[in-house]
Amino acid sequence: MFYRTFLHCYDFFPALLFDLVVVGIIKVVFRRQRPRQNEMDMFVTVSVDHYSFPSGHATRAVMLACFLCLKTALGASSAYVVVWASAVCLTRVLLGRHHVFDVLSGVIIGIVEFYILEAAWLPMEVCLDIMRPFQELFHI
Repeated sequence: MFYRTFLHCYDFFPALLFDLVVVGIIKVVFRRQRPRQNEMDMFVTVSVDHYSFPSGHATRAVMLACFLCLKTALGASSAYVVVWASAVCLTRVLLGRHHVFDVLSGVIIGIVEFYILEAAWLPMEVCLDIMRPFQELFHI
């Protein structure tokens, strides 16, 4: 069961790259400044952008939640994934990193990205065929 669910992870990498490109383009186009209460108090981290719209955390959390809830056999555990994605979105506002509209837009963009990527979702058999040479090479 875990192995069959794990195979879906092979589609996560291109999905995350797609999200980074989409969010990066939107941030550069709109260049919305972060909230005034946003303090650059995270000295140990590296910030890749200085813009607020949309929340990349929200887009990725919602897109991954859609994948996990709708493409895997999580069953009742899906509720935990929804709570996690909601918590990610809520903390972006509570930490003062984003405006509410940025997060709500990120949620919508994450859902749209999921449906776009669902059209390109690789069936499990194709994933197995792609991964077979790597499995043999690395003895997985």
